[in-house]
Amino acid sequence: METDKKNILIIDDDFATRELIESLFMDEEQYAVLKAENAEQGLSLLETQNVDIILLDIMMHQIDGYEFCRKVRNVSKNKAIPIIILTAKHQQTDIQEGIKAGADEYVTKPFDLD
Repeated sequence: METDKKNILIIDDDFATRELIESLFMDEEQYAVLKAENAEQGLSLLETQNVDIILLDIMMHQIDGYEFCRKVRNVSKNKAIPIIILTAKHQQTDIQEGIKAGADEYVTKPFDLD
């Protein structure tokens, strides 16, 4: 992977969603996309890859997105990585929990591709 590219980590248990999000960046030469189908894979990638931004679903098996955020924020080298939650959970309490867990932004699905 080229070092001058920004690494985007997409974590979503839905294959189609991962592929859709990746497609948004395919023509952008300044980005490289890393994908994980669950939070555990995402945490493993964070140990071995430099990641510039994380796009994250909330509803996943075993470790949900909220817990993933807390785990990421508890590691000093990861504290500055922006985390954007992309989820179908749209209640105000969900949004508050996401921000409290460490997310920088909270976007509900379906989202505007622009």
